[in-house]
Formats: sequence, C-alpha cells, structure tokens
Amino acid sequence: MLKYDIVKAMRPQMRNFGRYVAKVRHLRTVGTDRIAIEMERDCCVKVSDVRACIAELSEKIITHLHNGDIVVLDGIGRFKLELDCKSSSSPSSFTSAHITGIHCIFKPASYKGSIGMYEVECKKR
Repeated sequence: MLKYDIVKAMRPQMRNFGRYVAKVRHLRTVGTDRIAIEMERDCCVKVSDVRACIAELSEKIITHLHNGDIVVLDGIGRFKLELDCKSSSSPSSFTSAHITGIHCIFKPASYKGSIGMYEVECKKR
C-alpha cells in the first residue's frame, strides 16, 4: 500500500509554498538485481537472461530518446525527453544558452482509460 506524509512546502519556488501537501514515503529502492531475482522466481527465465534483457532494453531506450524518439513499451508506458529552458522574446533571439537542462517524462500505460499504476490504495502515515 502506498503511504504518504503531510509536509509543509518549504521552497519558495514551489507553487504551494507555505502550504501543506502530501508526499509519498518511499520505503526502499529496488534495483535490477532484485527485479531479476524476482522474475527468475516467478517465471522460467534465468537471472542472467533477465539482466541481459534489461541491459539491452535500457541501451535501446537511451539510444532512441537521444535520437528524439518517443519510446512506448506495452504494459509499461511512454518515455520522452523534454527540455528545460528560459524564455526568449522572439524566435530569432533564442539561443542554445537558453536551454538549462533536460528531463525524461514517463507516462504509465493505460487500459481502457484506466492507469493501473495510479489505482492504489493510499494510507496516511
């Protein structure tokens, strides 16, 4: 069950600065090794095969994202890169110096309009 805490938004740049918001309490970080072991236990694929597939998949995702593609993985969701940038008064005055960063947007897969990842029971701390 997803657990959350009620915290005060303390950074001035936050839109809810000074107000209270819910923040997910992350209990642990699960890595490739743990997932590979669980997958080996739950199906007939060896840990080494799972690791190899995950490594190859991550390489392909990164390559396609760097090429400007949107990557859609059935049952998982869509990945795409977006730029963080400062605004410019006109297209002609925009330079690469306006670009301040890049981030990856993930949108979970949905089935008939329902996004399974968000259909979780929440419990307050």
